[in-house]
Amino acid sequence: MCAGIVLALIGVLVPPAHAATLAVGFRDHAYGAAVTAPTADKPQSKLWHAGGRWWGVLWDPAARRYTIQGFNLATQDTHAWTSTGVTVDQRPNSQADALWDGRAQKLYVLTHLEVSDSSTADRGLRVQRFGFSGGTYQLEVTHTVVNRKVESASLDKDSTGRLWVTYTEPTSGGKRVMVAHTTTADTAWVAPFVLPVDPAAVLTSSDDISTVVAYGDSGGGRIGILWSNQRTSAIYFASRSDGAPASSWSMSAVCSTSLCPDDHLNIKAVDADADGRLYAVVKTSLNDKSPRVPGDPLIVVYRLNPSGGWASSVAWTVGEGNMTRPIVVLDSESRRAHVFAVPCCSGGTVYTKDAAFGDLAFPRGNGTVFMRSAVSTEKINNPTSTKQTVDGSTGLLVLASMDSTREYVHNFLPLGESSPPADTTPPTVVATSPADGASGTATGAAVTATFSEPMDASTVTGGTVTLTDGSGAGVVAAVSYDSSTARVTLDPGAELAFDTTYTARVRGGPGGTADSAGNTLESDYVWSFRTASVPVGPETVAVPVSEDSWVHAGRPARNYGAGSLLNVDARPIAVTYLKFDLSDLAGGAVRAATLTVRVTTSGSAGSQAVRTAADDTWDELGVTYANRPLLGDAVVGRLGATGPTLRNTTYSVPLDPAALTPELGGMLTLGLDTASTDGVDLGSRESGWPATLELTVE
Repeated sequence: MCAGIVLALIGVLVPPAHAATLAVGFRDHAYGAAVTAPTADKPQSKLWHAGGRWWGVLWDPAARRYTIQGFNLATQDTHAWTSTGVTVDQRPNSQADALWDGRAQKLYVLTHLEVSDSSTADRGLRVQRFGFSGGTYQLEVTHTVVNRKVESASLDKDSTGRLWVTYTEPTSGGKRVMVAHTTTADTAWVAPFVLPVDPAAVLTSSDDISTVVAYGDSGGGRIGILWSNQRTSAIYFASRSDGAPASSWSMSAVCSTSLCPDDHLNIKAVDADADGRLYAVVKTSLNDKSPRVPGDPLIVVYRLNPSGGWASSVAWTVGEGNMTRPIVVLDSESRRAHVFAVPCCSGGTVYTKDAAFGDLAFPRGNGTVFMRSAVSTEKINNPTSTKQTVDGSTGLLVLASMDSTREYVHNFLPLGESSPPADTTPPTVVATSPADGASGTATGAAVTATFSEPMDASTVTGGTVTLTDGSGAGVVAAVSYDSSTARVTLDPGAELAFDTTYTARVRGGPGGTADSAGNTLESDYVWSFRTASVPVGPETVAVPVSEDSWVHAGRPARNYGAGSLLNVDARPIAVTYLKFDLSDLAGGAVRAATLTVRVTTSGSAGSQAVRTAADDTWDELGVTYANRPLLGDAVVGRLGATGPTLRNTTYSVPLDPAALTPELGGMLTLGLDTASTDGVDLGSRESGWPATLELTVE
């Protein structure tokens, strides 16, 4: 069908996978196995508001393409989205950034593939323009800006009508910040060029991104580029006046302290604001410090003031849920900045906070629950919304995705007098160490309890978490709480007595432990354990792998759990998973750890990292690349590494024992991944050369 024909709103229904809401928020239609994380990436916006209705770029599983879809507020609990049938992109792994131009009544959508994508030969970064009239969209213009895969591209339009695109692309030594723009028409583009500022500033690490924003100030319209640079430990902002020469940019550092940058950026401007106020939400890398400092800033909101300086405010600290992938949406009517984020690194619950434009005083704690499933394994991730400012006439819509169920989810916040949906679900204790009824516990073991959700740290104290001996006397112990794991640790000041029963208690009810929304544990949680009758010395145990498999990015829906080989590679991405049952080792401390693997048909000149995964619910006959557990990050989650390796050789990999101690008493998932394109093959359980974990436990 040619672009000149108007495509009417044809009423294609996209049925939800379940006619059921979430615990907080709403479950939408399934997007299927063809796509992964369709609401990513951090700088991008998938939604807009036009003609009195919200719209979005969503995957249509029946048509097998991304289409423009309309949001149905009245039936959001059973049927939130209706496809117009208007195609945006047919590539399942493409990412989109949508820009609504209200003055021209035009929609612009940029689509591209990530640098790491290996699924298609169509590499084009395209910008499309759609006309809009009477609730229908018509494709008018398509232009390929560059024929390559790039990182986190975004677009905006300045006051002269010129479109701007930015992204980062690989270069020798890392990445570089690229810019492209139109000239006389939406189809007339200059070739992309490196942002013309300090060359050291625009040469970034391989993990950095950029984003673009159009805004106004007292001198007229401006265009700005914000980018992270983990090489120089800074976040930079460059801007130019609309109509100035393309080489005329001024640059400043938004932050330039150790670990202040990360590759998480989202920036918005207040529409029609002559004071030039911009609001950027960024993630720092301070959660990578070892040890972590709970009070360090993690999610920070920066405001560009009329004077040109940047003000900042902490939205979340490291200890407030270990949040990631933040976005900001601006309410121009009540003049408040709304931020949304999810727990690192595979999501879970979408939390929100808001603050006045002027003081940016965000409340402490994890924030208000904005989206949450009632099923703990269903993790919501990658929230996205709009570039536009919102108000009481539009409300605020946020879309996200759950790769565990391959579904979209959303929630809608009426603005004005309405409040965000309240979290009314009480927390529970989901695990303890030692386990209830355990015997033979080491006298020097710490006592821990893990909650079902992040808690208000001020309620998790020595007054609400206690330990008593067999006579009922209290045990003096230090109580600490880790928000990133929702785990409280009770550490006795001296070793416990031998052959004694101890009772631990987490207080519930009024005055007891409470989550960040103020919901208390419904009743006291009590468990008991008995210490060893004789001193327990170090013991070395060999734990066989209980399940193993590997996943392949090129075949995201395929399972390899029944094969005799496990593969680790970087192109295409292949990750190996190993599961070990440590439930019999509760209460001990790991003094040494070694992972033994057999390299079989193919060795590697590179190295393979061993990392932990928080999700142990996978099984070897069901895990795929699409539903794989996410591994810990490159700093905190790394336990050890192997390589180079030779084929038909067994290797023992030393692991960090301190990182494994908290895993005793439960299941442990280890993952092997690599940055090397020289892959390695390992023996699986089915090969007769299974992996073994050797632990020296005291």
